[in-house]
Formats: sequence, C-alpha cells, structure tokens
Amino acid sequence: MSNNMFRRGASIIAAAAVTAGCLAVGMGTASGSDCQASGDLTQLRPRSIAGCLNYTHWSSGATAAGFTVAHSGPKGADTGEEVTFYSTISNTGDPSRGITKAVHHPPAGFVLKSVSSSRIRHVPAENRYYFEPVGLTSEVDPATGAVTLRDPSGRPLDILDGLSLSFTYEVRQIIGVGTSGVTFEATGVPETPDWLATGRTTVAPIGGAIIGYGS
Repeated sequence: MSNNMFRRGASIIAAAAVTAGCLAVGMGTASGSDCQASGDLTQLRPRSIAGCLNYTHWSSGATAAGFTVAHSGPKGADTGEEVTFYSTISNTGDPSRGITKAVHHPPAGFVLKSVSSSRIRHVPAENRYYFEPVGLTSEVDPATGAVTLRDPSGRPLDILDGLSLSFTYEVRQIIGVGTSGVTFEATGVPETPDWLATGRTTVAPIGGAIIGYGS
C-alpha cells in the first residue's frame, strides 16, 4: 500500500472519529468539527480529534485484505438505555473493489433500533469530507443479534473513500462486559473470519458503575 493511500485512509478514519467521538457523544462542534448541510450531503471540516475520545467511549481500528476498519462505542450502559456504535470501512487497496456485506456484531442482549449509512467522499482541493446517505438493506440474526447490511441492488457497493455506519440499540438485559465488533465481505474478499476493531461495553443496572475499552 502506498504512503498516499495510507494517509488518505488514516485521514478518513480521523474524520469519522471526530463525528462519532464528538458530535454523537454530545461534545458539540466546538470540541471537534463543523458540519454543514449541502443538498443531500453533509460536509465535515475536521479540526482535531483531541478531546473527542473521552472517558465515555472507546475507539479501535484494524486492517484486513486492504481495508481499514474503525469502530467506536460506549464504555458502559444501563439496562433499558439506548446506545449507538459507529463503524467506518475504507478501501486502502484496490479501488475497484466494492463492499458486498458489512456486519456489526453487538454485545449479547442489545436489540437493534435503527441503522444509518453514508458513503464518504474526500475532496482534497477543498479539504472537505462529504457524507452521502446511502440506503442499505438490514437483516438481524435472531440468534446473535448481528446486523448485516447489503446494497439492495445485490451488487458490490462502491464506498468511494469510505463507508460510515451507525447502529443504535436498546440494552435489554444485564450481561456484565460484552464485546462488539465488525466483519465485512468485499469483491474477491470472503467475509473476515474474525471480528475486527473490537470493543467492550459493560452493562449495569440503572445507576450502576460502568467501564470498558476498545482493542
């Protein structure tokens, strides 16, 4: 992989981390980034991720088959609470490959409430990242709770400079420490056998102590 591709992949992950780690955690634009609506796109002007990854959330990353995966989520949650996990997949290898399947594996006892997905487009001349909403089908495994996303056309999805995903769940049972992770399948790449960019979330009774971390 060239240094340019590596830097581009790293910058996309950083931009996604700003969005997930600051805006979604409630730290506001003053702490991390400016987002502006532009038609059906959102443009992100990243500043710094310093201070975004705070004590309430973990963030982790991994690479597989020329793709880079970032994953972030809550360190802890109370039973009955709704929590959101964020995943980003970027293609740092052959640009002709598309994603045929992306799977989020939540901790046991987390029940899916909603999913959102966007393709990331980087415009170097503007130093901007544009997030373009894309409609994907979702299927929940009744046994494991894993959420599988696919392009409804059945064809590999061109993810441009990255695919940004968010998954909101309701915590339905006390489980102690639960692990979450991501797997994916792409053109010429079978589904990754191991969970990537894993993290751990501690579920406690309402008002209980919470801890956790990513790996």
